[in-house]
Amino acid sequence: MGYWKMKGEQSVLFVEVPEEEITGAWGDRPADTIGYAVDEIIAQFEEDLGRKPTKQEIRNGLMFTLNAIDYLED
Repeated sequence: MGYWKMKGEQSVLFVEVPEEEITGAWGDRPADTIGYAVDEIIAQFEEDLGRKPTKQEIRNGLMFTLNAIDYLED
């Protein structure tokens, strides 16, 4: 389990990124957590609406939640 660097909006694995180009970090544990949440969201859509959500619906939901959290930086 580990963390890796971000360059722009992309995670970069197995490539050196110059310090000035690093824009953040992402890791195995947070990725797993989001994966579990997405699985649960899919199950809820299937139960409530009889279908899977689209990727756009999930992105919209994530942004809805993130925009409501005012204690994190952009």
